Amino acid sequence: MLPWPFLNRRYAFTSPAGNIMTNFVMNWDWDSAPSASLPAAGPTYRINVGRANPSIARAEYWFAYMLVETERLALPVYLDIALALLHRARGDRGELLAALRRIRDNTRAIAKVFYDNMTSDKVEPRVWMSWVQGFHAYGATEDAVTEEGAREYDGVSANQLPFFQVVDAFLGLRRTYLDGQERRSNILGAQREMGDGVARLCFRDEVRSGDEEVEGLMREIARVVRVSLFCSLLFPLLSCLRCGERMR
Repeated sequence: MLPWPFLNRRYAFTSPAGNIMTNFVMNWDWDSAPSASLPAAGPTYRINVGRANPSIARAEYWFAYMLVETERLALPVYLDIALALLHRARGDRGELLAALRRIRDNTRAIAKVFYDNMTSDKVEPRVWMSWVQGFHAYGATEDAVTEEGAREYDGVSANQLPFFQVVDAFLGLRRTYLDGQERRSNILGAQREMGDGVARLCFRDEVRSGDEEVEGLMREIARVVRVSLFCSLLFPLLSCLRCGERMR
């Protein structure tokens, strides 16, 4: 097994607790045959092995599935973002509009992933925070244990997905999900470069006052992405509130 610091150096991130790519996207079993009741095989390395409560395994599966499926469906979005930037630079407005319409339609499919699966029958709030997200959200390493206790590191969050980072950069919406240190810690170097590169080529300011049809499509895309992000963040908030209520 390769030591984790090597992977930190190789992929240019510093978190010792992993991130959404290491813990979910690259941990997904793409090759094994799915079961009769599930659309894919699931995580290669599971965190809840041997638990008798089926809701725990179900929550772990569907939470991972949503994140991985988002990135699978985002592949044509990334291609069309590159094409949209190219067509804009070449002044080919017709092809630019076609690319924007495809981005809009494909982002709707991604929003549907969260809308259809972030439900209590698949990801039950009562087990999700304790048995799934809690494991990934924070990390502590052996060398960080001191007399004062273990140093915790921020871990996985849905806002680390390349989809949100890249599409926001394309739309000129550099939302402050993560500060500079958090980006260096949790976002792979190539992923940061991709988002930054798209941001540098963003043309939205140029079309806001000059091309209503292009701007209108970009507004539609932004609304769809907002729905996806809202669904991915609302459920954790509700789970935290419910956990807090039980602790009172």
